[in-house]
Amino acid sequence: MQIESLENILFPTVNPLLRSVVKKFDVECEQDGSLLVNSLKYFLGENVELCKSCSGLNRMVVNPFFEVGSRILRVDKEFMRRVFFEQKYGEAWMRGFALMMKGIEKYGICIPFIPAAPFEIVWNITYSCNLKCKHCYENAGFHRPELTTEQVYTVIDILSEIAGFGLPALSFSGGEPLLRKDFF
Repeated sequence: MQIESLENILFPTVNPLLRSVVKKFDVECEQDGSLLVNSLKYFLGENVELCKSCSGLNRMVVNPFFEVGSRILRVDKEFMRRVFFEQKYGEAWMRGFALMMKGIEKYGICIPFIPAAPFEIVWNITYSCNLKCKHCYENAGFHRPELTTEQVYTVIDILSEIAGFGLPALSFSGGEPLLRKDFF
C-alpha cells in the first residue's frame, strides 16, 4: 500500500478525534495559565502545581494523550526534557511544540503539516546596507521608507502575541539590521 493511500484512509478517521482531544486541553486557566504547556511540563517530569480542575483534566485526558502519542511516535522523553528545560532556547522549543499542538487542533494531522502559526519570521528591518553581496536577494543600499521606531515596537508586540504563546523565533535581516540607529 502506498503512503498516500494510507494517509487518505488514516487521517480522515483519526483527525476528528485528535482535534477534539487537543481542544479539551488547549485552555487557559485563570489560576494555572496554559494547560497545554503546563501538562507537557508535567508529562516530562517537571513539578507543576495545577488547580483541582486542571489536575483532573491532566490526569484523565492530557497525560494519557501524551503517553499514547509518545509511544506511537517513539518519542524519547529524556531527549525532550533536555531540549525543553536544559538548553538555551528551550522556551522557543516549548512554544514550537504548543504551535504544533494548536495546528493539530485546528487542522488535524496532514502532510505537509500545518502549524497554527509560523515557527519563525524573518523580518527585513531595514533596507540600508554597507555591502553589495552577490548572494543577497534584497536590493539593499537603496534608501526606501522604513518603519519608525514606534511602528517597529508595535510590530514586535503583534508578533510576540501571534499564536497566544508568542513567536518561537524572530530573526532580523535586511539590508544590515545593525545599521538601524534604533536597533539597540
